[in-house]
Amino acid sequence: MCTPLFPDQYQAALGERLPEPVRIPLDQFGEFAESEEPNRNTHNNRELWVRAVPMPGGEGPQYVYSMVFITEHGVTVVDPGWPDRDEFRASIAQPLNDFLIQHGRSIQDVKAVIATHAHPDHLGAAGPLAQLANAKLVMSSREWTSIEQARGDHLANPDRFALTEENIGAPAGALNLDKLPGAEDAKGSRNATTRDRWFFPKLRPDVLLEDGDRLDQLDIPELSDLPWEVVITPGHTDGHMCLIDRAQRILIAADQIIPTIFPGIGLSVAPAPGNPIELYLDSLIRISEFDDYRVLSGHGYCFTDLPARIEETAQHVLRRAREVQNILSQNEKGEAVSVWSMASKMTWSAGWDGMVKSPRLLSGLRQTMMYRDLVQRVGLDKWERLFA
Repeated sequence: MCTPLFPDQYQAALGERLPEPVRIPLDQFGEFAESEEPNRNTHNNRELWVRAVPMPGGEGPQYVYSMVFITEHGVTVVDPGWPDRDEFRASIAQPLNDFLIQHGRSIQDVKAVIATHAHPDHLGAAGPLAQLANAKLVMSSREWTSIEQARGDHLANPDRFALTEENIGAPAGALNLDKLPGAEDAKGSRNATTRDRWFFPKLRPDVLLEDGDRLDQLDIPELSDLPWEVVITPGHTDGHMCLIDRAQRILIAADQIIPTIFPGIGLSVAPAPGNPIELYLDSLIRISEFDDYRVLSGHGYCFTDLPARIEETAQHVLRRAREVQNILSQNEKGEAVSVWSMASKMTWSAGWDGMVKSPRLLSGLRQTMMYRDLVQRVGLDKWERLFA
């Protein structure tokens, strides 16, 4: 089990209360690579805060964590939250401004707004906030490509896991996208699907980041205070981005890894070029490099002991894969097993009957297709060895 950094935040998360903002200590100067010169002024007069922003009611997390980095030169906001579509100022701008005023700043001091990935709770307020504050809007190039594909502005990858009644083998009418639970709430509610793209930025981001970029070395004045390195972790979405501070041993993990729930997989706004489950497992391996870092997740609570949570998360994914593997192996006649049939035999928290009525049905069926592809095309030997 991972270890909470802040007991009060942890208790609030378990009690489903909105946690109070917490300040991350920035006084831990780690070792630098030989090519780097240590700069002990890097974190003088700087504050990194983790601030819970409420989300619309519904299933799943009730808040998202937004990171607020305050320096003498300005403010950077990471993942500013899911706005009320009719009340952006009341739901996002005013609470943020009130928080900043408490710390000697205001919303007009925001110089950069960073979105880790294209989901409403992380990206929804990013564009409007950047516009309001005249700040730079920043995200990963790979995630922006997904948005362009979803808009039709860019040639999309073939959707290997598209849902139709024919390829799923579902009963007639079971996959009517206009009648599935949640479709009627697709205008900004928690059940919104990616078909309603209200949360996409209206304008192209000012800065598109690549894996390995160091923000303070990009010759962009608004990012010059940010000692963060980009780590692209596809799987949850195709261009999901983590940020690391090597000197302070901090991992801003967003939805790559969460201490209280297991992240959904394959939730990009456009088809990914590979199997998202395979990509996600690779990304878990990627972040294992930071096993002694403090982890600032997008939900739940801040924690340490990253290896324990990586192992728990990987085993959760592999259990699902083994379920599919066992279902396929029990098919003695060698007949094709439909995705719907496989999904009906798998373990769901609400049971299969509950899953059929749930807004999560589409995601569950797509993931079942992904697991089948992983088992049949790649197998599990590699992952069983890595996460033994």
